[in-house]
Amino acid sequence: MVDPQAVTQRLDRVEEALRGSIRYAMKAHWGTIDLLEAAMGGTVPLHCALCGQPGDGAPFEPLVSACQFLGGRLLRHKCPNCEVVFGPQKMLRLDQEMVDLEYRNLYQIYSEGDSAESTIRTFHLLRPRRDGTYLDFGCGGAWSAAITKLRSEGWNIWGFEPSAPIASDHVFGTWEEIEQRNFDGILSHNVLEHLFDPIGTTKRLAARLKPGGRLIHATPCFEYRYDFSHLHVFFFTGRSPEVLAANAGMRIQGWERQDEYIACILEKNSLPSASTGLVAQSLAASLPSISP
Repeated sequence: MVDPQAVTQRLDRVEEALRGSIRYAMKAHWGTIDLLEAAMGGTVPLHCALCGQPGDGAPFEPLVSACQFLGGRLLRHKCPNCEVVFGPQKMLRLDQEMVDLEYRNLYQIYSEGDSAESTIRTFHLLRPRRDGTYLDFGCGGAWSAAITKLRSEGWNIWGFEPSAPIASDHVFGTWEEIEQRNFDGILSHNVLEHLFDPIGTTKRLAARLKPGGRLIHATPCFEYRYDFSHLHVFFFTGRSPEVLAANAGMRIQGWERQDEYIACILEKNSLPSASTGLVAQSLAASLPSISP
């Protein structure tokens, strides 16, 4: 006769062995990358990953920290032009398949904290209407209770999460599903710092907004905080939020700040697209010169 308790214990041991294997593989992978970079004398970016400023003028300021999630040494750089902090380069070099694998592996060995309350707070900054349709971009999949709670209150909100296991009929897993719809408001919560192309993604989300809709990015990484994760590849310090907004065809309508909670409220720029490009160019021109 099968002993259910023995089966459960055996499954627990198998799962723990799997988690141990993932930890070993990740630590070995990033440790090897760090050794190779050290042997080559380090990695200096050729240009700013946000504004495109070349690195052959005023030098990028190096910022070093250690990853708490098996990602090894984290070398980032601060742009003297737009003041964004970006990197590590070893993450930004990954292709999409490797990025997805990195997230899936981490989801196997770490649990995400409950951010439902903060996400719901961000949702209400959208000034939602009962007849509106809303999107939580990068909602985190199964562990986020925010969408379930908001829908139980009668709000028509959907989620998007490409990397985590999808365990809800109200969570999309592909961009194609999003781009078949338009939304009265879109939020991201602790997501912006993870995006490899924050300007392109913000522009793509803006295209899905109905007239008058808001896009809100909420993250403590509008300051240089939580630098201990290799998955955080942008910190929007200084002038960089304005650079992000202008190049995505948007404008900053306002901010919500309380301790570590920081939300940037964006609206579509009312200027024609050609004029929007001039706004971005004008903003870039207003930044301090970095000539030696």
